[in-house]
Amino acid sequence: MNRHSKPLAVLSFISIMCLFSIVSCGKREYKGYIYDKERHIPLKDVSVKYNYQQVKSDKNGYFVIENNNSNEVSDAITFSKKGYKPDTAETIIIHSGETMTERFINGQDTVFLSPVTAVIAQKRNDDDRPKSLGIKWPIISTELQKFYKRDKETGKYTLVIPKGYTLKTYADTGIAFKESPFGYEIKPGDRYLTADQFQLAGMNCKIIVYNVTGENDRPILNIQLNSYNKQGQLQDVLLLDSRFTFEVEYYRDFSIEKSGIIKLKSNQIEHYTYNEQGDITGYINDPQVESSAATYQLQADGKFRKINRLNN
Repeated sequence: MNRHSKPLAVLSFISIMCLFSIVSCGKREYKGYIYDKERHIPLKDVSVKYNYQQVKSDKNGYFVIENNNSNEVSDAITFSKKGYKPDTAETIIIHSGETMTERFINGQDTVFLSPVTAVIAQKRNDDDRPKSLGIKWPIISTELQKFYKRDKETGKYTLVIPKGYTLKTYADTGIAFKESPFGYEIKPGDRYLTADQFQLAGMNCKIIVYNVTGENDRPILNIQLNSYNKQGQLQDVLLLDSRFTFEVEYYRDFSIEKSGIIKLKSNQIEHYTYNEQGDITGYINDPQVESSAATYQLQADGKFRKINRLNN
């Protein structure tokens, strides 16, 4: 989306109050205010539908809608406005003695709608026209440090979401990860952020960063390089970095050259000594780093091919 395009505004349906006591006639009422989230102004003429009733918000973004059918035990309220993607708020009635309470099923009182134009523009920007987010060539591992942090006491790595970045849901499947010896990998439904997207050796590529859970429920921080064809279909996956601290500390350094050469250096630090039974017997005060290196080339078909491997 260029800077002259319509901003990615969304509707924020604020303070839609859904808690009330039952009335003898069975009357139920919803009321609230509707605002534009980006500009923080009330939205007029938003269509609000509940069962067979329909109203529109006024110039202040305020609406009131009633339902006099006391036989309804679960329903939905819909919100729509031209240029915005419609949404639905499900409701449910909870009985407790002589009191009846109604609320949204998700327990929230705010609804968010996205404009259709914004959804289309986001897809085009992400998938059809890969564009670097500002990282210069070569891309090196230290430039991705803003996307994670390490707790000095526990050694845990956690994802950091800088301003301007958002989490997305992973959906790609069916591709075996390269350089993933421990199997700590993202799965469909997991959340990630896109750190950079660009063309590499003629292929569309994307660097994503995410947390997965490892041994003893400790978080693992992964940085991953995906390659896509012109149709946006995933072609291959290369794990650039995997950072965690268990009994062993593990991390990688990497560089990506514009020619399609990717260099990886895996580092492992043993912090403890063990007996023959595998039990920890002591702590190493000055541990040594054991490293191994691998180099990959991104090919014209979108596959990452290993071209050498060296141990240090």
